[in-house]
Amino acid sequence: MRKYADAQKLRPHKPCAKMIEIRGREIRTSEIDDEIAKAEGGILLKMGQTVELRVDSPTCYTTDLKVHVNYRELPRLVKPNDLLYLDDGKLVLLVIDCSMEAVICEVKQGGLLGSNKSIKLPAGKHEHMPVMQMQDQEDLLSMVQSGELHYVAIPYTVRKRDLTQVKETLGTAYGAHVQLLAKIDTVESIHNFEELIKTADGIIINRVDLGLEMAAEKLMLA
Repeated sequence: MRKYADAQKLRPHKPCAKMIEIRGREIRTSEIDDEIAKAEGGILLKMGQTVELRVDSPTCYTTDLKVHVNYRELPRLVKPNDLLYLDDGKLVLLVIDCSMEAVICEVKQGGLLGSNKSIKLPAGKHEHMPVMQMQDQEDLLSMVQSGELHYVAIPYTVRKRDLTQVKETLGTAYGAHVQLLAKIDTVESIHNFEELIKTADGIIINRVDLGLEMAAEKLMLA
């Protein structure tokens, strides 16, 4: 917000819109210890090793054996043999088993894992998550009341009802000074593109996430 205010002061005659992207259906890992991050650049996950994705303690530091995540229902969304892509696909995990508190995985593509990295689920899974978290609603209402919001980007927008729910949260602010941008992150969004483009005020194509679900020759046509 401070940088936004500074930019307006430097260019008082230039339009400067403010956009936020809600967390929505995004799943992220927890932080890693600062000392490890500085010394090693992240947690090393080695190909072939077993690692747990823990959902019972999202604020704990991630280690090479336990990666803590921020979505409690993850074990109910995935099943054995599903592939999970971490940090925009830099690391790949194969689901072996699920319990109430964890998803047990084998590392298929290893590397360094940093703090707060994204977890991409298999196609069709994100749709079963709520389009907004409680914190998203609180953040939206706070910014709407301050009058300091112009665009809201919604990750993993799949259907018209996703946009309708956010519009209802915004209330009379929607259309008055706030517009919605649907993010196309998954193949399901592509299938419902006509429906989304008629409902949203704008579209953002996320080819990074789409590239994990689509062949490269089709990706550039998306």
